Amino acid sequence: MRTPPALLIGALTIFTACTRVGSIRPVAADPVLRAESGESKREVPRREDFEGLLHLGVEAFVLSLQVDHLEGDVVEAMLRIDDLGLEATGEGTFAPDRLRLSLRYGGTCEGTLVVAVRLSEGGHVGDGMVEAEDCTGRESGALTLARRPDASTRPQVRPR
Repeated sequence: MRTPPALLIGALTIFTACTRVGSIRPVAADPVLRAESGESKREVPRREDFEGLLHLGVEAFVLSLQVDHLEGDVVEAMLRIDDLGLEATGEGTFAPDRLRLSLRYGGTCEGTLVVAVRLSEGGHVGDGMVEAEDCTGRESGALTLARRPDASTRPQVRPR
């Protein structure tokens, strides 16, 4: 028995729509989608890495933060705290004097982090606040960051 063409087209349409759910974003904010639409070629995002401390109550946790600049002041970010087994990802804005992020993390107790940092020394160091909310409730903490030196800008040591 042959499958009617209308049924195949309907199934293909549903399958295509399902594979795009979760990745729907405005074309203007996403260089990949702009490239797919023919608006412009994809640019490789500039990446900056930070390390720092998150202070929650009397505890401090070492963290790493990776920021990918997309367009203008829009960034995507990943914050990792190995001691907590936490990896949060999301988007935000990055300006010479501030960083603001809205991040989500999964696991058995999914949650959100809102990060607001004042940057100084040309964006190389910063301090700010973090608000976390998940199944255990809401908690605020302090955050300090320092940009990791880029290997390409480190002074080269010449052998004697």
